[in-house]
Amino acid sequence: MKFIQFLVTMFVVGSAFVPSFAQDTLFYDTLIRSQAGDFMTIKRESEITGLTDTFKLKNGTWDYYDKEGVLLKRARYKAIGALQVFQRQGVTTYFDLEGNPVLDRTYENDQVVSEKAYQTKVIIEGTAMLNIIEQYGELVVFEHLNRFRSPKITTEYTNLRAEGELGYYLATERRLASPHLLDTAKFWPNDPNNLIANPMFEDHPNLPTSKASVNKGEVKYWEPVSPTPDFFLSEDCKSGTGCMGFRVYSLVKDIEYIQNKLVKPMKKDSVYCFSLYVKLANQCGYTSNGLGVHFSKKPIKDINAVIDTKPNLILNESYLPYKTRWMLLQCSYRAKGGEKYATIGSFKQLKDIALTKVNGYAAEAYYIIDDVTLAPVSDSTRCGCNMDAHPVKPQPQYYDTLQNDTGWTTRPEIGMKFVLENVYFNNDKHDLLPESIGSLNRLRKLLDKYPGMRIQIIGHTSSVGGYEHNIELSRRRAKQVRNYLILSGIDKDRLRSVGRGPDEPIADNATEKGQSLNRRVEVKIIGL
Repeated sequence: MKFIQFLVTMFVVGSAFVPSFAQDTLFYDTLIRSQAGDFMTIKRESEITGLTDTFKLKNGTWDYYDKEGVLLKRARYKAIGALQVFQRQGVTTYFDLEGNPVLDRTYENDQVVSEKAYQTKVIIEGTAMLNIIEQYGELVVFEHLNRFRSPKITTEYTNLRAEGELGYYLATERRLASPHLLDTAKFWPNDPNNLIANPMFEDHPNLPTSKASVNKGEVKYWEPVSPTPDFFLSEDCKSGTGCMGFRVYSLVKDIEYIQNKLVKPMKKDSVYCFSLYVKLANQCGYTSNGLGVHFSKKPIKDINAVIDTKPNLILNESYLPYKTRWMLLQCSYRAKGGEKYATIGSFKQLKDIALTKVNGYAAEAYYIIDDVTLAPVSDSTRCGCNMDAHPVKPQPQYYDTLQNDTGWTTRPEIGMKFVLENVYFNNDKHDLLPESIGSLNRLRKLLDKYPGMRIQIIGHTSSVGGYEHNIELSRRRAKQVRNYLILSGIDKDRLRSVGRGPDEPIADNATEKGQSLNRRVEVKIIGL
């Protein structure tokens, strides 16, 4: 045992993995000293040399022993001579140092189809780690593959790395510092009273690596309500190696939601402390106040249902600025009774979201989420709160929501055309910038005021650049304006979009001022 404990200490020092190893960790690669079982002998004649090779494949039952002769593992294999391989087939049983069973895993064609655990242990074998823990009265097995690799999540979605690679951002965090967001949760995710199932996203049997746009069933007890929430397998997650990410704000991509099926329904008039940790993704150029949670008796089926849903708790903050540190959101909730589902995401209309500009290249607010808890408390004073059922509405910093003004001064008529002022895109790109929201909302208000109005959105460019490129760029920009209006609730059948490129200038392309005027988006009324 001393030898095992020494190995454990060395592994903890050398690893960034969060769970610590103790005497309940079994290093089978070190402990197994001998093995015995049957072979299938295969002979193969080389087509080139004509020589015959003989090799053996494991077949049937194999037993693995420690140096004292104690059985540590019994596995069953199936040799496939035609393919010259062998696979795990049937039950593999792991034993502890006293010969007591720890875990049964049943394989079909080398894939796990079922498992049964008998003890809380950590099994280390090859590059895999099996962590057996007790969760809600049952022993649950979490498998972590490639344990020697430190996966660095660097995709178009996010980079979870902290201060070492985000030094440029520390000044922004100091400027927008919100110390109360750095509190510690009242309850650990593995608290036996936590109603959130799979609260650390560690149970994902069909996802051996990170995946953009997870599907139903890939992360146990968590379902994507919108099409594109993402799963990350990384030691940069807050606890363990699993966490999820979703978009709270964007003008050009889906707003995303995830939903958890609770361990058991909530009790009427009982008070619960809800909390979760979030971190702003590296690429984000904005923070948002749109994050909230909704509890329901029935599951929310799709994104349209989410948009029409009011949250029970919504962030009472104007921004969540930290990229290098995890932020805690928490508040108490008094149950109506029978709630079985928790849905997390943005519950604000685009027109109501308040944004804060931060250093980042993407015009979106995308957050990583981990360690979600929902635990009963005796009263609300036992749960800190920076979320609220009736939050103070922050004043948007970068646009006018135009709640009372459509910006239209004359009665509209079919054939009227006007330039949509103050609509901004990055140079030679079609992604809308947040500074465009004022004009876009003015147009949306006009369409709300005249529900029979149909419009054509026309994109234009200057003559600088290739003709075909400019036609395509103008088409995509017009389409992005149309997409925003659809996301804002305007029926898509009322909206058309087209790109005219440089074909319809309104100023001289020989001057920079003329080129700037020609780069525009126009709106034409085609029906009332």
